[in-house]
Amino acid sequence: MEQGKVKWFNAEKGYGFIE
Repeated sequence: MEQGKVKWFNAEKGYGFIE
């Protein structure tokens, strides 16, 4: 997954939104 400004991270699903 790309690294950047993570707005939130869903540990249960294992992903987050990059803003």
